[in-house]
Amino acid sequence: MKILNLVQGTDSWKAARKNYRTASEASIIMGASKNVSRNELLTMKKTATEQEFSDWFQKNVLDKGHEVEKMARPIAEQIIGEELFPITAAADDDTMLASLDGSTMLGNIIWECKQWNQEKADHISQSNQVPTQDFWQVVHQLIVSEAEKCLYMVTDGEREVHVWFSLNNDDIATLLHGWEQFQYDLDNFEIKPEKEVAVADTTENFPTLFVDIEGAVKETNLETYKEAAAKRIKSISTDLKSDKDFANAESMVKFLTEKEKEVEAVKKQALAKTSSIDDLFNTIDYLKEEMRSKRLELDKLVKQRKKDIKLEIAQGAKKSIDEHIDSLNKELGGEATLPSISFDINSAMKNKRTIATLQSAADDEAARAKIEASKEFHRIKENIALINKAEHPALFQDKATLALKEKDHVVAEINLREARFRKEEAKRKEELAQEKSISQPEVVAAKKGSGFSSSKTSATKETSAPAFNSTPKPRDEKIFICVAEKFNVEFSIAKAWVLGIEKTTTAA
Repeated sequence: MKILNLVQGTDSWKAARKNYRTASEASIIMGASKNVSRNELLTMKKTATEQEFSDWFQKNVLDKGHEVEKMARPIAEQIIGEELFPITAAADDDTMLASLDGSTMLGNIIWECKQWNQEKADHISQSNQVPTQDFWQVVHQLIVSEAEKCLYMVTDGEREVHVWFSLNNDDIATLLHGWEQFQYDLDNFEIKPEKEVAVADTTENFPTLFVDIEGAVKETNLETYKEAAAKRIKSISTDLKSDKDFANAESMVKFLTEKEKEVEAVKKQALAKTSSIDDLFNTIDYLKEEMRSKRLELDKLVKQRKKDIKLEIAQGAKKSIDEHIDSLNKELGGEATLPSISFDINSAMKNKRTIATLQSAADDEAARAKIEASKEFHRIKENIALINKAEHPALFQDKATLALKEKDHVVAEINLREARFRKEEAKRKEELAQEKSISQPEVVAAKKGSGFSSSKTSATKETSAPAFNSTPKPRDEKIFICVAEKFNVEFSIAKAWVLGIEKTTTAA
């Protein structure tokens, strides 16, 4: 860790942050922030804007936060039992930066202070865990500071709820892969023109229908109303693509519903004054049916188009995940295959109302799945390297399956199999040596038998010869392994060679 001579909130501090992966952005890049979406941060980074340090953010969040920290610092120091110092630090490789609310003199404990938030306070009380929206910020701070643990606190200077948090290797790997995925997405990010907030076109100029009847129609603007209604209905677009199209369509559904009620009310009003005026009522019935049919058509189109757009976004996100996983599997070169990576794009898009928020939610879930896939890839790749470096790689014909296990399991399995093989080899060599020692006296006796006839010597040789061939045949697996090790080939190839020899011998 490198401590930087920067005061938090100053211009020099803000400028320095541009060159690092910062802790305050960690939750955003992991799709866990409730305030800023991942896509919004990608846009800010791509355009080099500093939206997070707007005047509003400075006044309502940073400045107020510093006031709360000042009041809460004595509380935190009492809990920790040491004095705390605010510092800005960078990782040794100068890639990550963290602005710490407090650190002990030895740097073994850090403090993260959040303004009072009832939801966060309840989360800590119920689960004894750091709230999701701040979790990755704390992980980032611990990686940078190399501290043993963090005191995470939610407080207003009087009330406080806190929880202790320590790192594990899985969280470290997940966040580091998260930053790598964000950098990849940033390098390939295309800025889309900012869309204006979709506002439906006004319907203010549409006339209000009225009828006044006393035995006959005294006065009405029915014909004018009819022309206006027909023109408006004809002008309604049913080609829904943009947020504005949807806003217009939904507005027109409401408008037509109101107008249906209006003409029905006028009809009832007229009926109260006369028994029948066919032209009036026929026209009103016509208008009501026209409005109703167009409303139903639009309503159906809006709902179907929303489903179609949601499906298109979900399919696009799934495709990007599949392509990422395929590329990682290719890098593994067939030695293993990534396990199934779980993701749920539809759940991520639930309750999102606009195309932009649907897209952002799907992209966040896709990024999360890619991060998980990359983490699995590196773990499997490391396991494959361990297996390939084993003294006898031919012992691991189940490498594709074994590589999917946790590293500790793989190391233990390698040691176990190698130890078993060495033990069996030692036993085989010992048995061979014993056989040789048993047969050796017979050879010596045969050589010393010069007083015997040559026929006797020959007989002795014929008798002792079988002793050299009495070594028990090793198991087939040992033969295959020895051949594989000798010629540096795969176990399956060595096995095929040996079995081929046996078939040729049998045929001969």
